Amino acid sequence: MTAAELNPELRNLIDARLDAIERALLRVELSYSERRHIVGEVETQIFELLARRNVAPTHEDVVAVLDSLDPPESYVPEELRGKLGDVPEATIRPRARGPRLSLLAVGSAVGLVANILVAIPLLAASGPGEAAAQVFGGLMMLAVSACGVVACIRILRSEGRLQGLPFAFAAALAFPLFWINVIVVAIIAATHGIIAFVLTGAAILYVNYRAIRWLWRWLSVERGNVPQSVRTAVSGWFSPKNGIQPT
Repeated sequence: MTAAELNPELRNLIDARLDAIERALLRVELSYSERRHIVGEVETQIFELLARRNVAPTHEDVVAVLDSLDPPESYVPEELRGKLGDVPEATIRPRARGPRLSLLAVGSAVGLVANILVAIPLLAASGPGEAAAQVFGGLMMLAVSACGVVACIRILRSEGRLQGLPFAFAAALAFPLFWINVIVVAIIAATHGIIAFVLTGAAILYVNYRAIRWLWRWLSVERGNVPQSVRTAVSGWFSPKNGIQPT
C-alpha cells in the first residue's frame, strides 16, 4: 500500500493527522529535519497498519488506524514537552502558500478590455446631447480604475503572495488616460485640426532632437577615430562581398 494507491479522500484524512503532528512539533520549535523524520515515521506506520487490515482500505479502516495512534502532542520529544503549554497553537504561523494571481487584477483588466471594445465605441458614437451615454462611459472607466487601484494596493502589500501587478496598473490608469484623451480630442476638434498639426510637428522635432543627440554622443566617443571609421566604412562598401580584393 502506497500513498499513490489510496483514495484522495482517505489520503486527506491521513494528511490532516500528519499536519496536526507537525503543528505540535512546530510549537516546540523543532528543526525541519527532525520534524520531517518524525512525520515520515508516523506516515510509514499508518500505511503498514492499513496494509495489515485490508488490501483496499476503506474509510472505516483509515479512521480505525488513526484512532489507534497516540495524540499529536505525544510525538514531541520528552525534553521539549514543557514548551507545549508556553506556546499557544494559535500563534503558529500557517504554511506559506505559493504566489497566486490576483483575481481582482485580472477582473480589472477584463473590465478595461470590455470598456475599450464596448463602452468607448458607444461613447464615441453618441451625440453631444446624449449625456447619459457619456456619464455611463465615464462611470465605467472610473469603476475599472478604482478596482485597479485596490488591486495594486493588495498586491504591493501581499509580500509576493499575489501577482498580476501589470494588469492592475493598466486598469488603474484607465480613468485618467480616458479623460486625457477626451480632452485632447476635444481640443483638436475645437481648433479644427490645428492642434493635430502642432502635435505632429512637435513629434517630428523630438525625433530629430533624439537623432542629433545620438549622433553627437557617438561623435564624442569616436571623435578621435572618425576619419579612420569613415575610410573603413567606404572601403567596406566598395570591397567585394566574397572577400577577394581587386588587384
